[in-house]
Amino acid sequence: VTDAERHYAAEAAVLLPWRYSRPDVAERNLRALEGSEDARLQSIARELRERQRLDQLPEPLDPDGTVAEFVEDNFAEHRFSYGD
Repeated sequence: VTDAERHYAAEAAVLLPWRYSRPDVAERNLRALEGSEDARLQSIARELRERQRLDQLPEPLDPDGTVAEFVEDNFAEHRFSYGD
């Protein structure tokens, strides 16, 4: 996994649930980034907190929360797993 992939995956873990009306999931994921031992993830968390403070996060697209489905820590229910 490249640094860019890690960066954008971390951002997506916060921005996607925010965009699709799940601020609870976005906040949980943001706290996880803040609590990470990885300085790069902490930096991403600081950047996202600043965007939140400045009201620069994307406007939610789905106020009723009917488009996206967030299951546990996944963006959707997984149909299979490599661990089973």
